[in-house]
Amino acid sequence: MNTPIASLFTAACFAIFLQPLVGSINFVIDHNARYWIGRWPLLVIYLPVLYIVTFFVHLIRKGKPSRIFIILSIVLSCVTFVAVGVSVYVRTTALAGVMDSTSCPNSGLTSPLESVKIEATKLYACCLKKNGDLSLDSECNDNSIATPTTQQHSNILIQDCADYGDLYNSKKTELEYLAWLQKTKFCTGFCQPSVRPLFVHQVVNDIACGQVVSSYLEHWIGYSALEMIVYSCFVAVLFSIWIGVINKPLKLASGEAAATEKLLNTIRRNSRPGPGQGGGTRAAPPQQQQGSPREFAPPPRQAQPQYPSAGAPPPQPGPGQGPPGGGMRADAYYR
Repeated sequence: MNTPIASLFTAACFAIFLQPLVGSINFVIDHNARYWIGRWPLLVIYLPVLYIVTFFVHLIRKGKPSRIFIILSIVLSCVTFVAVGVSVYVRTTALAGVMDSTSCPNSGLTSPLESVKIEATKLYACCLKKNGDLSLDSECNDNSIATPTTQQHSNILIQDCADYGDLYNSKKTELEYLAWLQKTKFCTGFCQPSVRPLFVHQVVNDIACGQVVSSYLEHWIGYSALEMIVYSCFVAVLFSIWIGVINKPLKLASGEAAATEKLLNTIRRNSRPGPGQGGGTRAAPPQQQQGSPREFAPPPRQAQPQYPSAGAPPPQPGPGQGPPGGGMRADAYYR
């Protein structure tokens, strides 16, 4: 079985679209991108399945390229990656603009996370107050907690507080993301920096986590999305030129041209007028039914020549006719 076409085209698809495919998967693996964008970029996983299906289609056709599957594989890949890139780029650009502005606490894009941060800060402030630490006393609105007579610094974190479990069960995704930001990006708060971090004892830089996320989304995730858009469009243009150049050879190799020519020849042959007809389709001769009487009838007998019987007088020529053999009559000669 001839397999170079199947193997080469499948390898070419994986090689050409490996970069945007890995980029789409990275949008889901990255913590920031996954939280703000979601997991929907994983939909590009259907493209490797399409490449494998195309591989087996070429195997079934015994090495003949399938023009339909070749075009489908390239076009769907380009359209999918352009759609993913545009969606991610628009989303990250909008988020970065909001996080860098004063509307961050009230924006619909960032207010859910900011609200969880405020709620967690109040819980942590009251927890510190119970342990004699008034560093966040202004954030605690629980008047039932007695103010300690002597102030002391407590090293407990929010995850050490008794009431943290209930908040964690209801806001697990947001709290885990805030904890990851403070532990890896060394920031506090979100839209505005906090007096004290929640999940670590201290941070190196007194910067809001929203500013860190904004810079990352704009300069890393947004750039990757823009690169995916440009690359996919470039591949689409090159493929359009390539398919325009080899369109006819590809049809010949796939057998489509031969099938089309055969169909056209059949149509021309059937529409050709027959003898004695002005046009239209030539009628086929009637076929004799099997078992009819004509099939078993003997062939017609040919007429036998008539010879004169013995003793009969020879035939006399008519008036004005010569004797048999083309000669003249004797009486006409002597006249």
